[in-house]
Amino acid sequence: MKRKIVLSILFIISLLPMNMIQFGSKELLISYKGWLNITNPIGFIGLIVFVLGVWFNKFSKESIKVILQFVGSILIVISEINNYFFWNYPITSYIDGITNAAYNCYPAFYFGTFISLMFILLLFLSYKNDKLINLLDR
Repeated sequence: MKRKIVLSILFIISLLPMNMIQFGSKELLISYKGWLNITNPIGFIGLIVFVLGVWFNKFSKESIKVILQFVGSILIVISEINNYFFWNYPITSYIDGITNAAYNCYPAFYFGTFISLMFILLLFLSYKNDKLINLLDR
C-alpha cells in the first residue's frame, strides 16, 4: 500500500510542470499550459493506464501492473513530444508546426519533459532494485 501511495505522489509531482505555460506564439499572443498534454488522447490514455497499473487490484500478476505503469508513463512523454511538434496545427500547417516547434515552445516544456523522463527512470530503478520494492511493501 505504501508503494502505491509513493508512486501516486511521485506521479502527481511529475505532472506539476504541466501547470506552467509550455506552448505559445509571440506573434499571435496565445499561450497554452502543459495540461494540453493530458487533453491529448495519447496523454489521457497514458494517465488512465498508469492509474490502473497502480490502483487496480484485479490483475493476478505483479508484472502486468508494472507494465501498465511503464506504458502509461511512456504514453505521457509521447503525448508531450507529439504536442511539441503539432500543438498549433489548426493555426498553421504541419510543416510550419515542425519547423517552428522550438521557436514556439517555452522552457517549461523542456523542464516538464525532463521531469517526466526522470519519473520513468525512477520507476525503472525502483523495480530493478528488489530491496526497494520489499521496503515499500512492508
